[in-house]
Amino acid sequence: MISLAYIFWNFVIAFFFLDKYFGKASLKKQQHVHWEKKIKMAASRLSEITTEQLEVEELKVTSAVLVGAAHHYGSYCSKENDDFMDCRTDNKDPRKCLEEGKKVTRCATEFFKKIKGACNEEFTQYWTCLDYNNQDLTNCRKIQKPYDSCMAEKLNIQRSKEF
Repeated sequence: MISLAYIFWNFVIAFFFLDKYFGKASLKKQQHVHWEKKIKMAASRLSEITTEQLEVEELKVTSAVLVGAAHHYGSYCSKENDDFMDCRTDNKDPRKCLEEGKKVTRCATEFFKKIKGACNEEFTQYWTCLDYNNQDLTNCRKIQKPYDSCMAEKLNIQRSKEF
């Protein structure tokens, strides 16, 4: 009859042998090969993108300007932003959403040009207040009202209710 100690020690020896030769060392090698393949795949996909596809006019504005414009921008460019976010949600590959991203940037550029043309003085006062007050909206409510009125009257853009 085989003793319990004999079975136990054979199990320990077998486990040690399997772990040593097929366990951690093999697992690390598999992980290395796995990440090496992923990196090569990503690099090959990157070479499919041309620099022309990535060319887009950039907005050169500060964070205070973005915070100040966010509520009206959300109303004005909601379709473009929704289309972009739907694309990003549906496709796990960001390259498939380059066109939607360009539309978002074009809309934002158009939006800021309209503000500059119609409500530049009111908007400048508002974002400057935000800049000096660490972008705290509560300290700039009095200055915000003329800006909101200008946007509604001259551009027919209402402050977004979502924010």
